[in-house]
Amino acid sequence: MQLKSTLLFSALLLATNGCSQKTSEVAATSAETTQSQSSGTAASIGANPATASGHRSAAISTSAASSAPFPNGNSWQETLEASTDSERKSLETLNNRYFGALAYSSKEELEQLRKLGFPSPADWIKAQLLSDNDLQERYQRGNMVAGMIYADRLISRAENDLRRLRSTNTTTHNSGDLAVAIEAAVLIGELKSQSNSPFLAYQYAAMRRALDMEPQPERTAGALLAASARGDSRAQGFYDQFSRIHKDMNADLIAINFELNKPNTPAQQPRRR
Repeated sequence: MQLKSTLLFSALLLATNGCSQKTSEVAATSAETTQSQSSGTAASIGANPATASGHRSAAISTSAASSAPFPNGNSWQETLEASTDSERKSLETLNNRYFGALAYSSKEELEQLRKLGFPSPADWIKAQLLSDNDLQERYQRGNMVAGMIYADRLISRAENDLRRLRSTNTTTHNSGDLAVAIEAAVLIGELKSQSNSPFLAYQYAAMRRALDMEPQPERTAGALLAASARGDSRAQGFYDQFSRIHKDMNADLIAINFELNKPNTPAQQPRRR
């Protein structure tokens, strides 16, 4: 299993360091400006100017012929109640993956989340109609939400791949076995380097929780604190709840993972319009 561990460690290190070698084609292009209907939530999600820069809230859009629009409800619960069984299951799975951070209680809170760069429920559901290539192309044109949703797909696939590998009795695996995990790690590192959206701190934590060989709650804790620094005023509460469950965490490791996910400075933050 040594090769497997080494390859996965290398992949996650890329994400940790925010390594990205994005082509000039991606870095130079403009964002899509299509916005999905927003309705939503009422918790106080404040974004101060120091941490809110770099948020990209371009929504996912599909062709008019594909299907009727998926509405964002006035609350997360209202959205779930208006969804089909499969849509509800998908949204609940996503919210659990991201520590409850997708939920909202009013249309005002949803709008704040959108301004902070979070994909809305409608974005997630509409994206189900899009292929991987569709999402990648939209991301390359500057749509960060498309990149986040594609990264989520990679996390889910990599988790399934690793579950399969862990169930085998073989001791070595080739690099192809971990290709999706490596792609997920690199993409999330790239996204974090381009945007100060708090969602990306949650996405980093979700990736580490799914792909780490050994659980390390300090990685989640540090990322939750970074989500707070990136502008999500709920994140401190998520951290407090998490720390009550994981009482013996190493403060130094928490600090390291906070540093890996804290907001980019103005000098580091690329200008992508």
